[in-house]
Amino acid sequence: MNKKSIITVVSLLMFMLTILLAPVAGALSPNGTYIEDEIGALSQQELSQLNAIISEQEIKLHVNIIDSLGSQSLSSYSTNLFSDWALGQKDALLIIADSDGEVWLELLAISRLEQSLFTAKDFGKNDPVLSFLEQNFYPQAAAGNYYGAIEEVMDGLVYYMDVYTKNASSNAINAGEVTAATNDSSIFPFLVIIVLLIIATAVIVIVARRNKRKQTKKLLLQVEDHYEKISEKLQELDQDMNEIKKFSLGKSRKLLAMLRMTCMICCSRCHFILRRFAHGKD
Repeated sequence: MNKKSIITVVSLLMFMLTILLAPVAGALSPNGTYIEDEIGALSQQELSQLNAIISEQEIKLHVNIIDSLGSQSLSSYSTNLFSDWALGQKDALLIIADSDGEVWLELLAISRLEQSLFTAKDFGKNDPVLSFLEQNFYPQAAAGNYYGAIEEVMDGLVYYMDVYTKNASSNAINAGEVTAATNDSSIFPFLVIIVLLIIATAVIVIVARRNKRKQTKKLLLQVEDHYEKISEKLQELDQDMNEIKKFSLGKSRKLLAMLRMTCMICCSRCHFILRRFAHGKD
């Protein structure tokens, strides 16, 4: 980063720091009121009423009524006075040069109050502050009614600040809904993946169980085949042992019968268990 870039960044940071550290609201003019009337354009009653109205609002309108600035620029005069009075983000400074027929509304740059006018749909984008004065100041001032003009400016600032605040809140809520919808849409692919994994797992289990049942049925057929062969052998053995039975005093007969019964029970039990498993019963 070159020296010029560093200076630019530092200047920008200093400017932002100045904005953040600026007073939020409400110093008074040197005379201890919100209105400094140097030419006596307002009566004492009007001054008291305007000061009471302004003091009740969150936004503070400061007014300086002078005769003339001569060759001095109205914009530079208002900027210097805004700084001298230590005004902040919720302050507005209205300068009225009576003999010059000029008026200026000074607002802190990038403040919410300034943004409320710059984002208002009622004003043009070229100079919304001038449009605001043409709407709220000039009609009463042209009739010589500074009291009404100042009151209209105060009411206008409060109105557009309220509109700006409500719109900002609504946008924040909409942004939250969009974020929530985005989060929901970002979760959706994961839900799909989880469902697909569950389906795949179920398919694998079903296939595995089917393969296992096929193997069991094959084993069952083999057992049945062996069972039939064992039964045939037992019958042959029973026939071959007929001659021996009569010489054993019944002992061989009983032993052979027990052996035959045991084999029959074991084969039947195995056959029963394998059939239950083959049909999916635990």
